[in-house]
Amino acid sequence: MAAEVRVRNGTADLVVEIPEEFTRALEAYAAGGAGQAVIRTYGDGANVNSLLAMAFSDYVAYEYAAGVTGTEGPLRVETVDVRSAGSQDEFARYVPALLALALMMLMFTAAASIIKEKDKGTLVRLRLSHMTALEWIGAVTCTQCLVGLVAVGVTLLTAIAFDYRPSGSLWVAVVVCLVSSMAIMGISLIVAAALRTIFDLVTIGSFPFFVLMFFSGGMFPLPDVRLFAIGGRVINVNDLLPTTHSIAAFDRVFTYGGGLKDVWFELVAITILTLGCFTVGSWVFLRRHMRA
Repeated sequence: MAAEVRVRNGTADLVVEIPEEFTRALEAYAAGGAGQAVIRTYGDGANVNSLLAMAFSDYVAYEYAAGVTGTEGPLRVETVDVRSAGSQDEFARYVPALLALALMMLMFTAAASIIKEKDKGTLVRLRLSHMTALEWIGAVTCTQCLVGLVAVGVTLLTAIAFDYRPSGSLWVAVVVCLVSSMAIMGISLIVAAALRTIFDLVTIGSFPFFVLMFFSGGMFPLPDVRLFAIGGRVINVNDLLPTTHSIAAFDRVFTYGGGLKDVWFELVAITILTLGCFTVGSWVFLRRHMRA
């Protein structure tokens, strides 16, 4: 039928077929008669919205049947929503990923600020001066952290303009933003060490950006590919990306109203991954571009 086709092609999430004798069958059952009232639902098991609609439809049907027959089941389920009141719509669920995406864009500005110095020959003068390469990298990192704060702030204000209502501590979000910015800077250092020109950055450099964007779990849900467990926490393959923990931390702060103690695991994970990225990036960069 046409309604089933709409579910199949995604233009409808659920179709509920209620027979004409539905209420009459329930009344006959309440009077001691035999038989059951039947409701048929058409859904798509691969569609999350379809599964949610099916669960809600079943709940409404059971409640209606209990009201008509005058019976109550032996179990009553009470649900408590732990999310903040201002973060219930679909747009609000994507805001933490959008904040992390604003930080991912730093990969281009950070890598470009390093690569252009190679193009202009500044590294030659740097080797002749008393400034060390690590001091120069530290200065670029501080600048990019400030840019990251501004980018996240503008993104958050834009979301608030669209009626997003964040909760939690703003200072905790600033800490998450700074640590995540340093993680992006570490990745940018690896990218800049592997590339030589700005043209390489806008072409080849787009690949690691898309890896961060699509495999951090912010754009769409990813299957769990387990590596190991630490203290009851399962570490999956995408947890090796620092932006995965950035999205989780922003979600805990702005959606659940969490504090510093609620995001300590994410901060520790981002810090460890940042140190690894900086170690690899600095070694490769110094070896390729700063040798005497």
